[in-house]
Amino acid sequence: MNPEIENDEVRILLAPVGDPSGWREATYFCDQENKESKSGYYSMVCSGEHDAVILLVQDSIIFPTSKIENRNKLYTRCSERTPCVSGYAPKSYDELIRNVEDYTRCIFSDYFSDGKSLSVIAVPSLGFYEDWCSKEKKLAMSSNASPEMIRSILTIKIYEEVSRFRSSRLTMDVDLTHGINYFNQLTMQAARDVASVFSLTRQQVKLNFYSAIPIVERNQYSYWKVISSEVPALTIYQNKLNYTELEAIKVALESNAPLLLLMYLKKYDLSKIEQDEEKFSKSATLSCDGSSCTVQYDLKAVPPLFKNSYNSYYYIVFRELLRYREIPKEGMYFSTEQVGNIGRETFRFNRVSEHIINTEISKIERMVRNKKDFESDLSEIDKQEGEQGEVHGSSDEYRNFVVHAGLEKDFTRIKKKGDEVLLTYNEKMKDFIKRHKWPPIDS
Repeated sequence: MNPEIENDEVRILLAPVGDPSGWREATYFCDQENKESKSGYYSMVCSGEHDAVILLVQDSIIFPTSKIENRNKLYTRCSERTPCVSGYAPKSYDELIRNVEDYTRCIFSDYFSDGKSLSVIAVPSLGFYEDWCSKEKKLAMSSNASPEMIRSILTIKIYEEVSRFRSSRLTMDVDLTHGINYFNQLTMQAARDVASVFSLTRQQVKLNFYSAIPIVERNQYSYWKVISSEVPALTIYQNKLNYTELEAIKVALESNAPLLLLMYLKKYDLSKIEQDEEKFSKSATLSCDGSSCTVQYDLKAVPPLFKNSYNSYYYIVFRELLRYREIPKEGMYFSTEQVGNIGRETFRFNRVSEHIINTEISKIERMVRNKKDFESDLSEIDKQEGEQGEVHGSSDEYRNFVVHAGLEKDFTRIKKKGDEVLLTYNEKMKDFIKRHKWPPIDS
């Protein structure tokens, strides 16, 4: 992976691309008043300046489906990279992907001749495609990939490309003009998910969707910003996950529990899931004969990371949260400062959660401010100070856990050491976790 690039403000362009072989040169009006125009084969001539451009393509792109007589000069220039024209079929799926990336870079070489940063993300295609090499000969391509597989790959790969740019403010522009039906839909969802995850660690994340809209004259388009939003919050999906590590992160986030999140980040790592990511790259085989190429995934060997796109979402959530992983101050004790920091950063997507976390930590620090070094359950201190109590007399332990930011008095153990206040969980918390069938916090 490329090294990280530090910028205060970063702007990234994402563009899903269908089959470019039949595109026509057109006039694009770059403002909605149709005053400023530029000509080109693709709407990105209107996209403005970006720190990086990421093209999203399917592995079928080198099997163009346009009529031979309609193919453009972009295709003519780059056609030697297609199996039909070269007469050479890739020997492996990895080789196919390399050809796809090379062909895509060739197609867009005019646009990137001024040194723009370009990345190509190649993903599986759905269905069946036919490239008419001539009026007598055709070469077909098919795949048994699934939408979940494609969405998972897009989510992970877009995250990896954009995460190279560390900045406090991030804008992701998505140009949907040249994508195709289902691929645009999957791209939109993946872009929203990635932007949501980056809201964990960036002060501001903006997500814009663009498209070229046909106007009265033939081959003239107006370039519009169709959707624009500032991403305020991490999305918490409730879907079932297939990895204990990811379920742990989801539980801590949806339960408003920064101490639990710190303990899970300390206990679990991503080594098993990273191995599954590596396995997936080897699960596709390519077979070609004189008339067709077939991409076949061993569906039994495809890991859950790529069968359930919510696994891939929480995978990148975990990866982004690793920036907040803390070393316990002592044993499995974390300081109120550590708990407060991850609470303010990670849970700021919900103002109510952030307020509750700050309030609970302030209460605990106030309760022990005048005490000397000691160690006990928080419930013992609460008896003396009467700070926490129950919520409107509720006996619902989960509700109490959530509204006290996971620092419920019966489950929390506290230690005062000098001026530092340290927190961990006691045995009752372990029983609570078992009752709710959450991932364990101990070995």
